[in-house]
Order: sequence, then C-alpha cells, then structure tokens
Amino acid sequence: MYIAIDIGGTNTRIASFKNIDPSSLLKYEKVQTSQDYNSGLKNIKNAIKRLAKTDKVEAIGISLASGIDINEKTVVNPNIPEWRAEKIVPDLKREFSADTKILNDGSAGALAESIIGAGKEYDAFAFLIWGTGLGGATIEKTKGRYSLYEYEPGHMPISGDGRKCRCGKINCIESYVGGKAVEDNCQKKMSELEEGEWKDVLDYMRAGINQILIKHPVKNIIWDGKVILKHPDFIKKLEDI
Repeated sequence: MYIAIDIGGTNTRIASFKNIDPSSLLKYEKVQTSQDYNSGLKNIKNAIKRLAKTDKVEAIGISLASGIDINEKTVVNPNIPEWRAEKIVPDLKREFSADTKILNDGSAGALAESIIGAGKEYDAFAFLIWGTGLGGATIEKTKGRYSLYEYEPGHMPISGDGRKCRCGKINCIESYVGGKAVEDNCQKKMSELEEGEWKDVLDYMRAGINQILIKHPVKNIIWDGKVILKHPDFIKKLEDI
C-alpha cells in the first residue's frame, strides 16, 4: 500500500493506493490541520493506520506548502508557523518503516499535472496554486526528461506599497494576492470583495505573473487553488490582461 498526504493550512488530505498508479486509489480521508505539530502528526498517523489497517505501508509521499531543507526532511518556511523546523519525514518513516519523501506542494502539483493532468500536452508550463498563499513551480520537458524549477513564486518581489509578507520580506507577490493577505489588508472575507477590490488584486497578480515569466519564460500557465477554483472567470480576465 502507498500513502499520499497533502498538508494544507486548514485541512490535511490523506489517501491510500494499491500501487503508485493514481488510478489505484483505495480510500481517502480529510482531517483538520492542527496548528500544533505534535497534534497534527498524531492525526496523520491515526488516519494512515485507519486507511492501512493490517496492510504494510510501502511508501509515503507528502506535499506541504513550505520550503524543504536540502536533505528533504525538515520544514523550513511553512504556512503553519508552529511546524517550522519539524522533521515530519523521519517521524513518519520511523512510525511505519516506509520509504518517505516530501515535496513542496507546488512542485508536487506541477509534476502531477505534467504526468497525468493538463500539462501532459505542454513542453513547458508554469503551475500556480492560488489559495491562502501563492505557490507553484515550472516544468520543462526535453526528450522525455522532466526538469522541475522551484522558486517560491509567492515570495518573488513586485512594486508595491511596502507591505510586509509573513516570510519577513517586503512586497512579496503573496502579500498582495494571497487569500490570507488580501483578507487582512481589506478587513473582509474574499467572498465579500467588491469588483474594484478584485480589480486591484488581479492587477497585482498581473505584475506577479510578469516577474514569474521573466524568471522562467513559458507560454502556458496551469492554475489551481481555492481562489481560482471559486472564481474561474479570473482565468479569462488574466488572459485578457
């Protein structure tokens, strides 16, 4: 059995698979993400045990909205501050005696899109997740080989009014378009934003996309994330811009 885990700022999704083929999905659970690491780890372990029952867990794959250290073990800059510097890979590997890997969620999503999603038809594309923050990565394919470029798009700088990002830097793209930042700046839920306020957000996103494409020029962008899924009309508006 194989386990896939996607740890978000609000919910953690855990699925079991018969093998590494995504079509072999067996069961799926969603649990609330605890802000406390130990509680969150306990919830994940219990969910894996419920999904696996008596089956041996061969491998675990984790995606997380965070920077990951060079050894792919330690959480560096997560959306959940209390998870910083925690070692979720060794913790799960020790519990289940299973090969365990972790990727930034943007990188994991980009690879998935390139193999089984909308990116199958593109030689190169940027994958952007617009939700609480702004994550993503760029994929280029050459002669059957996949090149993954990781660069934390949400923390690239744009011209702005000096807003401080949760990462500590100034004028990060995410500090103008990320769901949490927008709600903090506007003092209202995103669902309550007026058209003029959305226009400002989309203009900042335009500036952000320009910076992303300067770093890695591609002709295609694949979108995911809570904001874009709730507002699919933004795709056309961003295309027009």
